Amino acid sequence: MAALPFTDRMSESDALMWDMEKDPRLRSTITALLLLEQAPEFDRFRGEFDRAVRILPRFRQRVATPPLHLSTPIWVDDTDFELDFHVRHASVAGGSVRDVLDLAGVWAMAGLDRARPLWEVTLLSGLEDGGAACLLKVHHSMIDGVGGMRLAGELLSFEPTGPERVLPALPDPRAVTRRDLVLDALGQRMRGATGAVRTAPHTLGQLAGALLRPRRTVRDTVRMARSVAKLVAPATSMLSPIMTRRSTTWRYDVFDVDFDDLKKAAHRCEASLNDAFVAAVCGGLRLYHERRGWPVDELRMTMPVNIRTDDEPLGGNRISPLRFRVPVGIVDPAKRVSTLRDIMRSWRAEPAIAVTEQLAGMLNALPTSVMTAVFGGMLTHVDFLTSNVPGIPVPCWLAGSRVLRWYALGATEGSAMNVTLMSHDGTCCIGINTDRAAVTDPELMRECLAEGFAELCTTL
Repeated sequence: MAALPFTDRMSESDALMWDMEKDPRLRSTITALLLLEQAPEFDRFRGEFDRAVRILPRFRQRVATPPLHLSTPIWVDDTDFELDFHVRHASVAGGSVRDVLDLAGVWAMAGLDRARPLWEVTLLSGLEDGGAACLLKVHHSMIDGVGGMRLAGELLSFEPTGPERVLPALPDPRAVTRRDLVLDALGQRMRGATGAVRTAPHTLGQLAGALLRPRRTVRDTVRMARSVAKLVAPATSMLSPIMTRRSTTWRYDVFDVDFDDLKKAAHRCEASLNDAFVAAVCGGLRLYHERRGWPVDELRMTMPVNIRTDDEPLGGNRISPLRFRVPVGIVDPAKRVSTLRDIMRSWRAEPAIAVTEQLAGMLNALPTSVMTAVFGGMLTHVDFLTSNVPGIPVPCWLAGSRVLRWYALGATEGSAMNVTLMSHDGTCCIGINTDRAAVTDPELMRECLAEGFAELCTTL
């Protein structure tokens, strides 16, 4: 099988995430936790990844930054790639899912080796009832959730035995020198200039059309300017009165919600699954603040919007992160869902989403220390993130072991917490990542979030 198509250069948005990790609180590490019915043979487990990296070139590539930041970083072959550095086997002490989560939280904040491909996977055996866990740690710049699910088919099968798969030959890596990086960056700039010249007639045509329709042009320009101002509006303080501190320590928690129950609740409110998901999280946050003695009406949320098209190459992120205030003090679940539905629809319609890359490019033009201070300061004043990843709706197996649950544990990226829904085989697998300094009672937070979902599913 031929290698799948990948982009070879970081987008401006990915480069922004890559550089802002100068502040370790802004790390973009994502952890995927798969709970397996039984422990697969490690040789077979390793073999699945051996095959996958031969088809997925990104997993054999490292990041190279052109001198003087002449262009965004590019992905180059790791000439010293060693599979056994990335694929490991261990036994978890204690054997519970809680033990796995505690181990994963420490492991995730250890950071990835920037001189190697940005991923690691560990098979953990010794879980209760003979089960096992697969922990995959990956940098967010490698791939987003939607692209990741396209790639899952290279590792998973839809029957216990799995199809007979041929092990492709391992491609010879191509060495890239410092001179190559400079020439590539200069070539990228020249191609950009050439592209501008080629599109000049079209641009002039658009300009002429704009001059012929001055009122419409002014109206569209004002609308875009206002939209950009909304997207980049500075956030100088947290809205939560208690989730205010930030640290470099994470805690992971998980729980499950029936997919059909949440879908039905959303349908009764003429809303999407994501609308109901965010409303349930907001309900849980209301309960958490009330029980801590600090009721709150609004919080600031970041929500990624997928802008990837089906014909785009894999790798990297094709999302536009939106930051906006959401009502968490609405007690009535139906009213909360409908209110959030309208707010999120309005934000998804913002025209500035189309220029996300250009805005990221403007930030990348700043010195890294300045960019981190400006953009990172905005991120640390976000109260929470939510993300909804459509998963695999049917049973699947990894190395012959059935995947019982699949949790995505996203980075906090400077906020107090990240709540991610990964749908899997009829279950909404809810993954929670909290900054330990911000959420000082994580057990209560998990309990309140679970109540938020139960309230929504049972009353609507």
